[in-house]
Amino acid sequence: ICFWVTVIAIVFAVYKTKEKKFKSTSYYKVTGNSYRKTRSDLGTWGEYLTFKELEHLEKDGAKFLFNLYIPKDDGTTTEIDVIVITSSGILVCESKNYSGWIFGSEFQKYWMQTLPKGRKSHKTTFLNPIIQNKAHIKWLKNIVGDEIDIRSVIVFSERCTFKDLNMKSDDIYVIQRFEVKRIVDDFINCLEVRKINQTKVDDLYNRLIVYTQVDETTKQQHIENLKKQHVVDEVEIHEELPVESEMAMREGLTGQEKAEELKGVDSKVCPHCGKQLVLRTARYGKHAGREFFGCSGYPNCKYVKNIE
Repeated sequence: ICFWVTVIAIVFAVYKTKEKKFKSTSYYKVTGNSYRKTRSDLGTWGEYLTFKELEHLEKDGAKFLFNLYIPKDDGTTTEIDVIVITSSGILVCESKNYSGWIFGSEFQKYWMQTLPKGRKSHKTTFLNPIIQNKAHIKWLKNIVGDEIDIRSVIVFSERCTFKDLNMKSDDIYVIQRFEVKRIVDDFINCLEVRKINQTKVDDLYNRLIVYTQVDETTKQQHIENLKKQHVVDEVEIHEELPVESEMAMREGLTGQEKAEELKGVDSKVCPHCGKQLVLRTARYGKHAGREFFGCSGYPNCKYVKNIE
């Protein structure tokens, strides 16, 4: 009994020490999130870990802001995960605390996460985070103007592996969290970047912090708008995936899975859920009019197969 009491006491002491350090950070001061809430939410924890990688910038005058609800022209909002205001400009960070294999390219509308699931794999599509961040930056410029250098930083966790990521733009970074310190330090120390003084950094911080202090009504409305958009995305993903992402998906399949896919098409039975495959026609994107097989169990099952 004494042993377990000692263990519990040590665990509690470690937790309280971490909580105390957490409360001393600017992340806590800006967000007001408790340590327990931050630690228990995967997305929020990812934002905090990104902040910790860059926290050293504060000693040079950099300012951090989190979860900004930036207004758009249609009256809705776009949420920015992390903003870092530095002497070299603003870094807009989109945090993706994902694991598994990540497939995508700069101009592809949807990316894919593949996770192992027994002898098969589970695939999830998500909106290209580069496109997300471009929208964030577009509306942010309505507030700060065009004279400030703004860079897009997409931060994935160390638990994922990039597969066939195709990037061309020099001012967009798609990196894992352990790389973010080096990338950002290089950006700040670049002599070619237009510098701003500390007064301007502080002014930008004061102008933007109000967008972190929104009421619950605004937050709930933002969530509702995202849900509505998610329905649209689900339809577009289902119809664009055969022509945009199928080849990338198949690179992550085992030989057995590929055989099962071919068998499923031949028999017109979905190899994922066993329901009937039906002939569909893509209605969106550059391949509108292309036919493909789709599972009749959609949206619960999103299996698709190109017709060669």
